[in-house]
Amino acid sequence: KTAPAPQTVNSYLIDAKDSLYVIAQKLKLSIRSTTEQSMDMIDFAMLTSAITRLRAAKTIYLIGVGASAICALDLQEKLIRINRPAVFHPDAHMQLCAAVSSNKSDIAIVFSYSGETKEVCHAAARHRENGAGVIGVTKAANSTLSKLCDYCFYLPDTEGELRLGAISSRYAQLFLSDLFYLALTQENFTQTERYILQTKKIIQFLK
Repeated sequence: KTAPAPQTVNSYLIDAKDSLYVIAQKLKLSIRSTTEQSMDMIDFAMLTSAITRLRAAKTIYLIGVGASAICALDLQEKLIRINRPAVFHPDAHMQLCAAVSSNKSDIAIVFSYSGETKEVCHAAARHRENGAGVIGVTKAANSTLSKLCDYCFYLPDTEGELRLGAISSRYAQLFLSDLFYLALTQENFTQTERYILQTKKIIQFLK
């Protein structure tokens, strides 16, 4: 089918009169801008240190609630496929319970756009108390979460006061979580490739 005629889009904000094509254009533009801003905000010296700590971790704990939980779950699934012990519980209470068991050989990756989510910050504080490393992914430099982290990676403040769902913030968090994952695959790429092929094979058995 013929594509709709191109239209100039100068704003990410969705208007009630927008066509579906214009909405798609605005979403594409928003995702591109969010990714570029996220890239520009990365402290690569800190990222290098964080990846070194992640590679040495016995267990990787993943923390997040609401939309941030989607990013935590996505990363857990990727890590499991490359044989990295990763713990994530959708229930916030269970995230707190899991935090009791961490130690200095572990690390936690904590997702929170605001950096003030009570359950998330409480879990991060317990991991830190236990001596585990804490990686934070948040927009706020002076948030409660940022002060609990050994390594903090900041998200662009792309969500307006009226948030029609956590869209831009989710893409920003996924960009960082995918970056963590891809960096981990480099440690032993041949072995990583083998794990991915094996997990793909066992899942195909169910089809």
